[in-house]
Order: sequence, then structure tokens, then C-alpha cells
Amino acid sequence: MWIQIRVYYITPSSTLGELAFINGAWAGGVDLKIKVLPDSALLYASKPGNVLIVGYTNTAGNLSEAFYDRGGSGVWQTYDL
Repeated sequence: MWIQIRVYYITPSSTLGELAFINGAWAGGVDLKIKVLPDSALLYASKPGNVLIVGYTNTAGNLSEAFYDRGGSGVWQTYDL
């Protein structure tokens, strides 16, 4: 059985971070370098199909989403809602 767990969090430098449990081992935390509003809280994370989506408050105070298409470009991208 293949189990994967991903945890998204706000780093001390107010960016999104990711911690992943893949194939039985925790990978070190990764700074996604996506800036969030200081002192904000992460809103949600979801995985529709092969896409990872993380909702957060951007530095302008607006709701944004970061997404990673596991079958696509291989880079995190963002957009405002």
C-alpha cells in the first residue's frame, strides 16, 4: 500500500511550507517561497485529481491559492480568488 501525507504550514518568514510523508519516510520541510500575510493562518489544502491546492491569505490581504499540477509544469503557481 502506498501512503502519502502532506502538511502545509506558514514558516517563521511568512511563506508557505510543506512537509511530506512519502513511501514510509518523512521528507524534510520545504519552503515553497510563496509569501503570505504576516500573522495569518493557513486556510485549507485539497487534492482534486493530480493537483495540490493550498488556500492562504496573500500579502495584500486577499484570498489566494497556490497549486501544483503533478502531471504538469513541476512548479508551484498562484492565483487570487
